[in-house]
Amino acid sequence: MNLQEFANYCFENFTQLSGMLPPGDTPKDPSGQSRMREFSFRNNGMILCLGTVTDTCQSENSYKVHTAQNGIRIARPLMTTGGMVSCSPGYGPGDLVLLACQTDMLDAVILGKYGERSRYNDADLRTWITQSENFQREEAFQKALYNLDPNSKLPRWTHGMPVQRHDAGEFYVGSPAGPRLFLDPFMAHLSLNDATGIWTFRDDSLLRIAGINYQKITAGSYEERLNDHGECLEYAGHCLNSWEALGYYRKPESSIIEQTDNWMDLNNDARSATEPVNRQAKPFHRVVELGGWLGQGKQSWILSPPDDSIIAEYGKKEPMQKALSRIAQHSDGSICIESAKGISITKCGILPAVQRIELTEDPLKGDTPDNYNFSHASMIPAGEPDFTAADTSKLMQSLLGIRDYVAYSRNYKLIAPLLFHRKDWYIPEVQEAGKNIPDWDLSSKIRELRTKQLIEHPETWSLHLEDREQKYTPAEAGLHLLPDGGVVLQDGYGSELRMSGGQITLSAPGGIWIRSGKDTQIWSGRDLNLRTRKHTDITTTKGSVRIKAEKNLELLGGNEGSRSGVVIESKGQGSLDFTKAGEQIETGGVVIKTAKGTLSMLANTVFARAGVEGQGGGMMLDAGRGRLFTQSTEKLDFIKMRHALNWGDFEAGRVEAVQESLKNQHTLPGQLLCNGSGIFQKQVDAGGGLYSGTHVYTKDAVTNIYVSPLKDKSAAAFDTRLRQAQTRIESENVQVQQGNRSGIVQSQFYEKGRPGYSEVLTGSGFSFRTDEELELPESFHIYVDNWQLICGSGTETWTETAVTTYSGKGEYPYPGRKYLKEKACLVTQDSNLTSKGLPKQRWSGNEPVAEYKDPRYNKPEIKNLDTWKVL
Repeated sequence: MNLQEFANYCFENFTQLSGMLPPGDTPKDPSGQSRMREFSFRNNGMILCLGTVTDTCQSENSYKVHTAQNGIRIARPLMTTGGMVSCSPGYGPGDLVLLACQTDMLDAVILGKYGERSRYNDADLRTWITQSENFQREEAFQKALYNLDPNSKLPRWTHGMPVQRHDAGEFYVGSPAGPRLFLDPFMAHLSLNDATGIWTFRDDSLLRIAGINYQKITAGSYEERLNDHGECLEYAGHCLNSWEALGYYRKPESSIIEQTDNWMDLNNDARSATEPVNRQAKPFHRVVELGGWLGQGKQSWILSPPDDSIIAEYGKKEPMQKALSRIAQHSDGSICIESAKGISITKCGILPAVQRIELTEDPLKGDTPDNYNFSHASMIPAGEPDFTAADTSKLMQSLLGIRDYVAYSRNYKLIAPLLFHRKDWYIPEVQEAGKNIPDWDLSSKIRELRTKQLIEHPETWSLHLEDREQKYTPAEAGLHLLPDGGVVLQDGYGSELRMSGGQITLSAPGGIWIRSGKDTQIWSGRDLNLRTRKHTDITTTKGSVRIKAEKNLELLGGNEGSRSGVVIESKGQGSLDFTKAGEQIETGGVVIKTAKGTLSMLANTVFARAGVEGQGGGMMLDAGRGRLFTQSTEKLDFIKMRHALNWGDFEAGRVEAVQESLKNQHTLPGQLLCNGSGIFQKQVDAGGGLYSGTHVYTKDAVTNIYVSPLKDKSAAAFDTRLRQAQTRIESENVQVQQGNRSGIVQSQFYEKGRPGYSEVLTGSGFSFRTDEELELPESFHIYVDNWQLICGSGTETWTETAVTTYSGKGEYPYPGRKYLKEKACLVTQDSNLTSKGLPKQRWSGNEPVAEYKDPRYNKPEIKNLDTWKVL
């Protein structure tokens, strides 16, 4: 057929088609259908011509065609219609098409494409995409379409959006309601409107699936994402078993299938049935995911089947069931992870990988009841190892067996469904997966800590990932929230923090450091026991160390019985001042005081010396107004100069008489009573009479009956000696000792700041740091412990007793008198959303109760620290 024959053929077909167009004679009919109908009947002015497509407007199904004889024509192609769907061929810029038109009309009809131009391999893709900037107003389409300038461009309605449609289509099927199928050499899409459909792009290798509202249904899951009156509603539910998708909580005994499809089953079993017998049944989803407004971010729930029903129905509330776990990420950034069973976060040394070896739909090689000892994959094994000991030891058994618990959970419980499909799935044993991983003998590494401070880093093993060497270690660590409510935190070197049964156990094979940049407080409501196998050091670099006991303070050294004991040393010196308290007191040495008790020094040998370095300051034994007793088998005094006994009132500073002993002279202030014989190597001078119960014998007067009297010079010398002795006894010795009392003794022992000073005697003693020295801020608070809030009864209060001090300060330990007795600092707060340890009911009638509708914390209370609870 030559060109003329083809033109005649097209004209005849066009005349027939025009007769099917609806009647109309409106001269401004934009479709041009009435004019074409009129022209076809009159058969006048109608011409056939060839033209080149210069631009397209696919949304208008219109083309701008340039003809050599007749200029620009706005043409529409012939369309094949069927019901509400029309199919139109697509043309692109550069196509040579056959037009049917009238010489004086702008509109034309494209009868077909003439020939084929190999334009797609030569031209740039971007030259076929209209780039007009007239995109802001809808009427720009029509204005640009009827622009007779051959170089004008039609506006793109997708301007500013990712490339999703060319105006050079090859095939187009569309409906007036919006659904369309579009194909060209570079893209394809099936869509309902601009926001709902599937688009594919060749040059970008891009697949776009869009929909304002979205639903997905599979064999065991349902997912929807909807715009619910402005709220973004996101819901996804997943089943574990086929009968749950059919509305049944548990596998029923009777048939639950209404229809079956056998064509998929190679063994002719009814396995592909999907519809339940009960038409009201709704899927029961064991896993529920919420997003958007419902989830306030994102939530994932694991639900348990109810106990008292076997079917779920639309329009009815679910029977009583329980949530077993929840992971929630709130839109405010908070994250909540909850589990009724347990939570384990583990850093693994060896983690075997799961591998698929057969497909699920391959019943000939995979796991089926016919060819394998098959157990249903939804069988749930035990949650953790069972207790094997008596009830009294169960409390800590799961903690002591934490490695068994973790191994069972990781290596069996969580992968049990895969293990029961061993022909379909393969998970190597840990030993097999760790063949190329260095051994990590933690036991031997711990033993090496006897001579080392730290365990060396374990040997690493490497993987080549994304052109980089990634290093791994075989050491394991984990955080485990156990089913019984206990918590265990472990590192890879044997250290552990164990919390359960109301106790915390912190253990480490090497060492435990508790460090703070400021203060460290250790409070015990009952006992504090510190025990070390070797040494204990309690030191302070700048301040003081205080140990206070309400009852006995006992120190023991040398318990081994060898050459060890107790050393109490003070390198301080100076005066004593106890008029202040805490760090302001001055001790100037060692002070041992028991004002109302007995100071007992019991030893095999007692040695006391003053003057360790140099002469020293002397030694004073002061019994006050009491008595001084000594007892010994033998008393030896070693005196270099003088021994004086003073009679008088020491505290009054009065000396009445002195008995003095020098190396060659002894003086007595009163009578000398001697029950035995007196032997004198020298003469005896007596100022008074010399009386004797018997004779007085002398070698010089052995023949005389009487002793001769002293006369003359002898008598004068005798009187002088008597006067000197009397003066020595009655005056000189008293004055000397009076001076010693007010001089050396007073300055060394009784002046201000000396141990015998009255304020030191009465005021010396123990004191804590004062409130000023503690330097606690006005905003100082101590917050009540969680267990104290939980345990409302069965507790006692801890009231601190005061230490009586002379200064009236420093009577209380940390945090001092101010916060122990005077100012409330214990912050407590009752729960507003729980009662007796359980959340309050959250719903009443058709709306939440006030506590949940407008949730608020209760106002904190500040109480005295004397209300601190202990067990």
